[in-house]
Amino acid sequence: MASVGELRQMVTATIDTLFAERVLLSFLNKERVDESRPAREISAKLVLGVESADGLFEGRRQGDVVAITGRRSQLFIDRTAYPDLMVRKGDKVRALEMAGQPWFAVSSVDGRHPSRLVLELGDT
Repeated sequence: MASVGELRQMVTATIDTLFAERVLLSFLNKERVDESRPAREISAKLVLGVESADGLFEGRRQGDVVAITGRRSQLFIDRTAYPDLMVRKGDKVRALEMAGQPWFAVSSVDGRHPSRLVLELGDT
């Protein structure tokens, strides 16, 4: 029988297979490019706050139309796929598969989850 950790990793990999998209991580130090951490393209699950006729709700992309609102957006990174990744508050994320390839600022990094690195994203 698989351990809890193995099951968790299988679920994470399945979710990423279905929902992950390409993003570019741009690492900064005092608002300048951090030469010790070169930019890196990864695949991760990006969840944006979107707007509907009923008001604001947290949701996913629907087709190619996404309204980015003041709601929080998050990037969920598989720790097993990217064990050496060092993301900090102030770094930037570019959504490579979205129209216009928008940039987001990393407002916080939560490393407490055993299988995910969770980035809170805001406007740049």
